[in-house]
Amino acid sequence: MGIIRFLFISFVKICQKIFYPTKVTWVNNRKAVWDNVPLVVVLNHTSLFEFIYAGILPFSYIKKISSHLIAPVAKETSDKWFMGFLFKLMAPKPIPISRKKDESWQYFLDQICARDIMIFLPEGRMKRLNGFDKHGKKMTVRGGIVEVLKRYQGREMMFVYSGGLHHVLPPGKTIPRLFKRLSVKLESIKVSEYLEKFKNDINIKKSICLDMEKRRDKYT
Repeated sequence: MGIIRFLFISFVKICQKIFYPTKVTWVNNRKAVWDNVPLVVVLNHTSLFEFIYAGILPFSYIKKISSHLIAPVAKETSDKWFMGFLFKLMAPKPIPISRKKDESWQYFLDQICARDIMIFLPEGRMKRLNGFDKHGKKMTVRGGIVEVLKRYQGREMMFVYSGGLHHVLPPGKTIPRLFKRLSVKLESIKVSEYLEKFKNDINIKKSICLDMEKRRDKYT
């Protein structure tokens, strides 16, 4: 199955090059070695089509995630036959989680292994065309990201600041528009160094969520 995933994600990479030329900018001009990055945090979640960003990954990293990718997936998304199939095709460990405070979140955390590569979207829902989520609420980062960070201490993480995909496939639409330009900014940082910045804060979880929101708003 790993070779099938590798071929499929490689196909996505080729499609991205042809149909969605993407401008990639490194924050602070500090380029990271992708093969050393086990945690990818995607900010500014605007579309289910964000898997197209796999096109910016080197083939060596695609090979690694084909065997070791773990990704939490909203249960309502994984229950859709096509999206559920797509996540299973791209990740060996897609873990459905509900939006409720139940055992699904702890189950997800318990599945994380040392060799796993994780792609995590800490906002937990998509931004609609009006700039808010589907309930009309502000797009905030949720506290679960802090528990994830603690499991990757001492390792590297990559912030992926999406330029937005509403012009390609906004929420509610099913057919993507072709030949659109994309943009994404990348920032590599050590997880331990990042957590160290907040060690004296009274509410560490809130501080980290606010910091990620500020980073998102600055770079997207």
